Amino acid sequence: MSSARESGVKGRIVRAVRASGRWCERMGAGPFLAAGTPDIFVLLRRPLGRLLALEAKRPGQRATRLQQAKMAEIRAGGGAAEVVFSVEDAMAAIEREENGAFMSALVLSVAIRDEFTCDYCAAFHGGALSAPPPHAKCTSKLGCRCVMGATL
Repeated sequence: MSSARESGVKGRIVRAVRASGRWCERMGAGPFLAAGTPDIFVLLRRPLGRLLALEAKRPGQRATRLQQAKMAEIRAGGGAAEVVFSVEDAMAAIEREENGAFMSALVLSVAIRDEFTCDYCAAFHGGALSAPPPHAKCTSKLGCRCVMGATL
């Protein structure tokens, strides 16, 4: 985006996202920023800390090939990236990403539940898969299996 009108939209998006209590940063063009980097970065609440990159455009415009490539890199790395045209588009993108993550975690929690005999472990893994639960808190007499295949 380069016009004053586009710059104003970016500012309004950043203010709205920050007002919603989320971390948000606007990236400026310059010699230290790679070409094609999206305009705005947002940290999502669900899953906590996941990156959403927003490329703001005027209605009717499209992301350049370089911008599309950068957004594809972000997605490949586990983040999310979208082109938005307004504050409403940006907030809708945030809601879609967060609600989609919530539904994925809910489905995963139900699927994982069948994997465990312990309520504690099933609840733990339903919310965060980054670390196995402490065995001392395991309520199963049979032991539980981590979804990564490790036996606790």
